[in-house]
Amino acid sequence: MWKKFSLKAANSGVLCSSSISEHLIRGVLALAALLVIAYAWPNLWVTLIFLPVAILLMRGCPTCWLFGLIETTTNKFRNRRPQDNQ
Repeated sequence: MWKKFSLKAANSGVLCSSSISEHLIRGVLALAALLVIAYAWPNLWVTLIFLPVAILLMRGCPTCWLFGLIETTTNKFRNRRPQDNQ
């Protein structure tokens, strides 16, 4: 009836990306958007344009981005299998 939640069975988390490099690129772009907001703070239109972009790239707040990075690296190393030397 109901499936039990298991960390071993989970392939990816809610905030997880497909690769670490993709996640880091999204983080750099979000940081750039936040810096544009900080630089052009009195300009309301720049803030209204770049704030949703930063939130979308981080998939929420900076803490959400950090947890996504942790999930991405955990899933990458969990799915790694040892090579057969035959």
